[in-house]
Order: sequence, then structure tokens, then C-alpha cells
Amino acid sequence: MNTGTIIDAAAAGDPARTALIIDGRRINYGDLGAAVRRCAAGLAARGLVAGDRVAVVDVGSLLSIEAVLGAAGIGAAAALMNPALTAAELRVLVDNAGCVQVAVAADMYADKVREAGATDVLTGSDLGGDQAGTTVSVAEDVDARDALVLFTSGTTGLAGRLHPLVGRDLLPSFVEGPRPDADTRSPGLLPGGARQLSASRSHAMAED
Repeated sequence: MNTGTIIDAAAAGDPARTALIIDGRRINYGDLGAAVRRCAAGLAARGLVAGDRVAVVDVGSLLSIEAVLGAAGIGAAAALMNPALTAAELRVLVDNAGCVQVAVAADMYADKVREAGATDVLTGSDLGGDQAGTTVSVAEDVDARDALVLFTSGTTGLAGRLHPLVGRDLLPSFVEGPRPDADTRSPGLLPGGARQLSASRSHAMAED
């Protein structure tokens, strides 16, 4: 199963159901699914192909989530990077991860990402328009292909080791089901329980 398709069933069957809560704003599966499709189409239109790695520079946001799932959908892998890093530090991570020159970033970080070496930066503003209604084919045979790239926290500053996660290892973390202590009254998620994000933090968290 392609990690990028994990919300498709919910987006089609229960689109009004809440998938994400970002700083108190609820985003339903229908809107999340549309955002993921737009991002996948935008990345594909800019030449991203299966096996590529793309830098994603933003806090915990809808853009980050749609980039992770959109990239995975076409067989590529998002490399999540801390927006607090300098352009020089981001360049080190981009080179370390072997990212292509296309990147995804919030509008406020786009110039810094360009300084880090990206020649084409896809922002939320870009995704809101020209890719609406566009679809791309879902990549197949992706179980052994990188689906997400993470970096360990650097104890003295810059992030340390690179950790690519292949599809067969990443997928269970999304679909393992609700935790025993999860509040069953909370909105569903991906289908494992609600997720809340804060724009001031760069990690997704299970709703407590």
C-alpha cells in the first residue's frame, strides 16, 4: 500500500469527518484529500519522480502533511527540515539527504530555502490555485522505497544523522489503530485517532 493513499478511503467515504486540528482549526478528510492531490500534482508538474527526495521546510502545518502524503503518493519522499535553521544549515541537510532542487516551504520561508539552493520552491500560495482538479497516478511497488526522511536532533545544534523510512516501515505507524488510552469521542484520524498540530511546533502529536 502506498503511504500517500492512507486517507483516500476516509476522504471518499466520510469527507466531513475531522482529520486534523491545527491551532484549533479543524480540517476534514475531504479538504485534506484535496490538498494532498494538489500537492502531488504540483510536485509532479515540477518534475518530481519516484525515488526523488524533496525538502519540506515548515512548522507543523497542513502544508507539511500534504507534502509528506503528496510526495509519497508519487513515489518520492519528503525530507522534513526545521524552518528555524539558517539557509547555510538547510543547505547542509539538503545535500546530506540528496534532495532535488524542488522544495516545499511556507511562504515566509521560501526565500531562505532558495538561498539554501532550491531553484523552485512550492508554497501554499502556489498549491491553492493552478493544480486544482489535477490528478496524478499513484506510484506502485513502493514498499521498499523511501517514503519519508527524518533527521535526528543535533545535541550541539544542527540535526545529525539522516533516517530514511521506507513505505513498509512507515505505514504501520499510521494505521495501527487507536491507542488503548485514546479518547474515543475525539475525531478520527488516518484511521488511528485525531492529530493536533501547533503552528509554533514542528511535530504532529496524537491528541491527548
